Amino acid sequence: MFDVYAKEGATLRVSLTSKTPNGNITYSASVKVIGEVWQNVKLYKNSFKTKEGAPIKEFSSLVSLSFDTEDGKNEFLINNALWV
Repeated sequence: MFDVYAKEGATLRVSLTSKTPNGNITYSASVKVIGEVWQNVKLYKNSFKTKEGAPIKEFSSLVSLSFDTEDGKNEFLINNALWV
């Protein structure tokens, strides 16, 4: 859960990277962000999937959390991030 603000509307991608014996696997969830307004975002376990569509099964092997926009150009602010 977190709050996000962007000056322009954008698609925000939240990614979780998991370390496995066969290498790292990235699971992502996308959120539409409305321009010029703070939004509260809640993402659930079933929101995070690989590019192939495989869902994340557990969180114990996670090594990173990242936020970016799908076009890589828009700037955004994150506030009140809470991991439960």
